[in-house]
Amino acid sequence: MDREEVLLKEYEVCQLDNNSSGTRFWIAFGIFFGINTALLGWIAPSIISKSMSLSKNNLEWLSYITDNVGWLVFILVLGLGIIGILISLWLWLNRVNYLIRMNHHRMREIEEVLGMLKNSTIHWLDNRKEVPNEQRERLDEIRRRYPPPRTGSTIVPSLFIIVILLWIAAIVMSWLPI
Repeated sequence: MDREEVLLKEYEVCQLDNNSSGTRFWIAFGIFFGINTALLGWIAPSIISKSMSLSKNNLEWLSYITDNVGWLVFILVLGLGIIGILISLWLWLNRVNYLIRMNHHRMREIEEVLGMLKNSTIHWLDNRKEVPNEQRERLDEIRRRYPPPRTGSTIVPSLFIIVILLWIAAIVMSWLPI
């Protein structure tokens, strides 16, 4: 095997690793997010009905706590467990993104040696300051023909934050006379 074949094989391995890492994460995230949504939908009616039926009377609230301590502890443990899993998923996503960036970096190095431009072009489109002078005109033409989407990279972290806040609200609302 000559050097070019070895580099092409390494390039292919980097692509496969990126695909499998991302796929594994998004499958796990999708399943967990679906289960999480169902659980929130399952406990929300009991929390809402409790808060509507209780008055601001402290004795009524204390009676509710003592009568339903098992359910309240269940919501507390479930909510804290899910928040822990969400934080773990967030950390896993950060790790997956880091590994994908490292693979793309290596792929750009291989492309430079072999005279290829696929990942380099995408990288330069995302990072204008790093575009070599000889590529500027070509990339400007690509940008004119195919403008980048207006979606931000903050959508997924926002989902994590929203779900964590929903669970904190569920825990607080289940324990307090709101």
